[in-house]
Amino acid sequence: MNDPRVGAVAGKVLVLNEKKNLLTRMLAVQYVVSFDFGRAYQSVYGGVLCCPGALSAFRRSLLKKIIRPWINQKFLKVECKHGEDRALTNLVIRKGYQVKYQANAVVYTRVPERLSRLNRMYLRWTRGYLRESWLLIRYFRQSKKPGHYLLAVIDSLLQMLMHPFHLLLVSLLLYSFLLYPGLIANQLFFILGLSLIYSLNHYKPGRGLRFIFGIPQSVFVFFFQWWLVPYALITVRDQDWLTK
Repeated sequence: MNDPRVGAVAGKVLVLNEKKNLLTRMLAVQYVVSFDFGRAYQSVYGGVLCCPGALSAFRRSLLKKIIRPWINQKFLKVECKHGEDRALTNLVIRKGYQVKYQANAVVYTRVPERLSRLNRMYLRWTRGYLRESWLLIRYFRQSKKPGHYLLAVIDSLLQMLMHPFHLLLVSLLLYSFLLYPGLIANQLFFILGLSLIYSLNHYKPGRGLRFIFGIPQSVFVFFFQWWLVPYALITVRDQDWLTK
């Protein structure tokens, strides 16, 4: 990290067991989008919100300053045992450093191959995400010089606003299904069309038709993972690792 403004760099995490089943193929698309779109655009303004625990680099001199608050972190009087990658990234941002993404630094990880384990993994991640988003926004309000991470805070706020919008859309669709059963096919085709556009947006030459699995992945997230944020919010103090 030759740029003295950069305090941390996030690498790319891809799926090792991608071809195991439909679930892992969908997750492979989600991982690519999360890094090559999510962290890539955040890197433009130097505000990557989460350096993954699987592959990240931190400036040593900075790490010495923030290691103790990170190790001893508590939230709502409970010791924090997960979301540590996002927590450490938050501390880097709060110290006024930029956080970048390096797309050609790659590591592979095994992802859950069963739905139950997938939901537990995402529940753990969502609890950490909610906690750290709230802390970043709170520190922004208290900071005397918050300008250096204004865009990161705006990004966090926009992401959090997406969840009530998601719940509203699901509720409206379910209500319309009950009220006008004949429109179910039209609405489903509309959702599938949007999912196809989403998948095409992340198509890359050389990856074949793997991007197609973004279609069922989008539908799955929309209809079957809407409950994660509300439940994680209610149980945010729970520090169970769930998948270990």
